[in-house]
Amino acid sequence: MAGFVSCACGRTYEAKGPDATCPGCGRARPVSGDRWPGRAGRARWELLALGGLGLGLLALILVAMQPVRHSLRRNRCTENLRQIGLALQEYHNAFGCYPPAAIVDRQGKPLLSWRVAILPYLGAKEQYAKFKLDEPWDSPHNLALMNDRPRVFACPGDPETRPGMTGYQVVVGADTAFPPDFHPVTMAGITDGTSNTLAVGETRRDVPWTKPEDVPAASAAVPGQGALQGPHEGGTQMLFLDGSVRFVESTYEPSIVAALLTRAGGEVISADSYDGGYDSTTAAVPPASASSYRRRELRAAAAKGGVPCTENYEPIADNPFLRVRDKPRSTFSVDVDTASYANIRRFLDQNAAPPKDAVRIEEMLNYFAYDDPPPTDDAPIAVHVEASPCPWAEGHRLARIGLTARPIGREGRPASNLVFLIDVSGSMTDTNKLPLLKSGLRAMVNHLGENDRVAIVVYAGASGLVLPSTSCHDKAKILAALDSLESGGSTNGGAGIQLAYEQAVANFLKGGTNRVILATDGDFNVGVASQGELVRLIETKAKSGVFLTVLGFGMGNLKDATLEQLADRGNGHYAYIDSLREAKKVLIEEMGSTLVTVAKDVKIQVEFNPAKVGAYRLIGYENRLLRAEDFNDDTKDAGEVGAGHHVTALYELIPAGREDKVPAIDPLEFQKERSPSGEARDESMVVKLRYKPPAGEESRLIRTGLIDGGLDSISQASADLRFAAAVAGFGMLLRDSPHKGSLTYEAVLELAAAATGTDAQGYRREFVGLVGKARSLGR
Repeated sequence: MAGFVSCACGRTYEAKGPDATCPGCGRARPVSGDRWPGRAGRARWELLALGGLGLGLLALILVAMQPVRHSLRRNRCTENLRQIGLALQEYHNAFGCYPPAAIVDRQGKPLLSWRVAILPYLGAKEQYAKFKLDEPWDSPHNLALMNDRPRVFACPGDPETRPGMTGYQVVVGADTAFPPDFHPVTMAGITDGTSNTLAVGETRRDVPWTKPEDVPAASAAVPGQGALQGPHEGGTQMLFLDGSVRFVESTYEPSIVAALLTRAGGEVISADSYDGGYDSTTAAVPPASASSYRRRELRAAAAKGGVPCTENYEPIADNPFLRVRDKPRSTFSVDVDTASYANIRRFLDQNAAPPKDAVRIEEMLNYFAYDDPPPTDDAPIAVHVEASPCPWAEGHRLARIGLTARPIGREGRPASNLVFLIDVSGSMTDTNKLPLLKSGLRAMVNHLGENDRVAIVVYAGASGLVLPSTSCHDKAKILAALDSLESGGSTNGGAGIQLAYEQAVANFLKGGTNRVILATDGDFNVGVASQGELVRLIETKAKSGVFLTVLGFGMGNLKDATLEQLADRGNGHYAYIDSLREAKKVLIEEMGSTLVTVAKDVKIQVEFNPAKVGAYRLIGYENRLLRAEDFNDDTKDAGEVGAGHHVTALYELIPAGREDKVPAIDPLEFQKERSPSGEARDESMVVKLRYKPPAGEESRLIRTGLIDGGLDSISQASADLRFAAAVAGFGMLLRDSPHKGSLTYEAVLELAAAATGTDAQGYRREFVGLVGKARSLGR
């Protein structure tokens, strides 16, 4: 029978009959049943071998991908917890307290979970409206809603979670943020600091998401089914009240978690006691041990004097001591920026010391409110001066200059023409950037009045007008425009700035507030991208009468130096937003200060009496120094002060006759040295302040003097001076300043803890906690 066959030599030929042979090698035609491996047979064996090899490689790939899958699930879990944290903050914004652990009836009986209470702030208002809040979770009506669980309450790392169930739970206890009597807790009641107080944790003991059942404090830190122990390999995710999410390694000590549960326990928790150093927003796919790795990375960068990733900061050299007889005047521009303090807090919350150049002591001082009285005359600013012994240098004195701007209430605030200039480039994707930005601006819009107007300009590779200037009478339209924003592309900040100022000028309110609010990480990379070009552009736009607020976001690529310069040259101020709580502080609590400028080009000049003071040093304000002749020059730009702002400056003074260690200037040869005047006067120094009205071009002068009362101990000084000294001392320790003298973290803690005062918002008590963290880091 004829047909085509394949020979073992690889040749295929037509075989005509059973006796046919291969024309190539002479082999006889294979007969049926022979195991002659021809080309087809060999191909089959090759395919089988390749298939086996492929399966083996696939198995190896699956094994190698296991840590990546774990990391991705953990990242998605982090995003869930961050959304829950933002909802808790927005609930606090709306009601002035955190939600209690349960919605209760009039007799205090728990009906529904806190998870139901925050639904409106998770974008689920319609779902919330379906619940009958006066019925228990397992009533026929409410029970039917249980299976409609929002995805945010399901941990992606727990494949065993049943429909309608959740492992995300708060800890209920008398000392936690969620007391068992279901009385709500306010932010002011979190005296341990929101970054040190647990909000929500994971547990393997799932409960119906609508049921008012959570983890009892007694079992929270005890290993077992009731413990805070999630499904992730190597540890558990924990959400803190400041909105941060930290991966706590499974090797934690129960006593450490017990300390994190309390809201007012006063514990100082070592940064090495648990691993809170990793934040999922810092890497796309972290390694299996990402939390430990990230903490080591941040510490190593800080130890080398550098910064992680591509953040950049302007170099700072501490102001030196100057002899009064050589330099009798000290002149500087005021600064109301607060970004440095919030940024330092971000590093310390990650258990990493901040880069030295990120520490600007004047911004740390001005983060806090002080008890200096506001002006009683027609001037917009009151000046207060006091002195005491210096706590870190025996024999030296410490003088504090405190400015208080006239506050303005909500009713007295003029109408505002605002332009939100929002960076929506690819670098803003992380949760602590655009999503946090949108939540903060949403909260601000909800507190604006009907006479205020908002426009929204965005920029990425190009700029665009998302919302023309719109009355806040139509807040729904403004909020919808904010909600629609998404990130992607490169960053052409220059084009966005041009368009934003055009919108502000086109809708200018004479006698009102006209301000651009720039929200970005500062990573400008196309168009007008260099710092110098951007600063010159802002300087030009500032002449339009439109003021500027700069809000910095994110970590890893924060361009702090650029953002600070833009605010300085744009008649504005710079704040760093590390949490929704900080957004609330800047945009809501301090709305008057943020929006309403009461004085511009504010400068201070201090003249020292050589009979009382031998040498002096201005603490901070290194990049705000002016020449003495600039003080009376109204063409020289200086800082702006908003309604209710507090500005503090400290001078370390060496009494006359003790300045021998301060370098002196050689005497003049062609002129006679003038003998200092005023030596018979009692003042140690005279403080002069110049300012212009917001719409004026001619400066006005305020003058006051300081007579040092000779206090023997800093404990006799005001709480404001003692607290300011603690803040400055903390900054010097973080910067490893050559002028830190005998300072220790223990001394700073003691000084600050005794000077917290009323501290209604808890910011001073939070500072005490940050000092404790820095001490545990050993820097």
